This record gives sequence, C-alpha cells and structure tokens, in this order.
Amino acid sequence: MTTSNNNEVREITGRWIIEYNDQRPHDALGDLPPTVYTDRNAGNSTLE
Repeated sequence: MTTSNNNEVREITGRWIIEYNDQRPHDALGDLPPTVYTDRNAGNSTLE
C-alpha cells in the first residue's frame, strides 16, 4: 500500500466514523442520530 492509498483509507475511515457515531440513528436514543437527540433535549438536563 502506498502513502497516498494510506491517506485515502484514513480519509474514508474518518468520514465513516463520523457518520457511524454521529449521524446514524441509535436504538438507545429512540432511533435518532445523536446530533438530533442532543438538539431536541438541550436544556432538559437535571445536572448543574
């Protein structure tokens, strides 16, 4: 594998990680992506 191929793999993997962690629906969040869940629940925290 060459350096440019390694960089391409890193770039593709980085995009996939963001999509997988932040943009796809999660069962634990009522099938919402974390960004949508966070926006909908902003200000509802009982933590100070």
